[in-house]
Amino acid sequence: MIIRENIVDVEEYRLERMLECKEGSCKPEESIYFDLEHYVYKKPKCIGVFGACVYNKADNIYVTQYMIENKNEVVEILLLAKRYFIRMKKAGKKTIVTFSGNNDFTVIKYLFNKYFKIL
Repeated sequence: MIIRENIVDVEEYRLERMLECKEGSCKPEESIYFDLEHYVYKKPKCIGVFGACVYNKADNIYVTQYMIENKNEVVEILLLAKRYFIRMKKAGKKTIVTFSGNNDFTVIKYLFNKYFKIL
């Protein structure tokens, strides 16, 4: 498993360009920006890359990436993703912004059900 965690400086952002959600505007520091790269052949097979980032008020973005290197890490990446989301919720994150809508969550749910039979 390759795990990368980086800090990226943010020069500036404009509040008028922030995302709107059902509850109003989504504050950048309360959001997780999330994307998966996954392999699906008729049914989801695995997550190859989990990527997420969060913004803090010190004008930094914390980027986290988990990348599998072999098929033995298929379950490990699911567990790392779950721990990441739990940790971020405890840190006060309230919103998830995803780049592929429900598709990423559908893949995660399917794979958790396949390997853990809990969903």
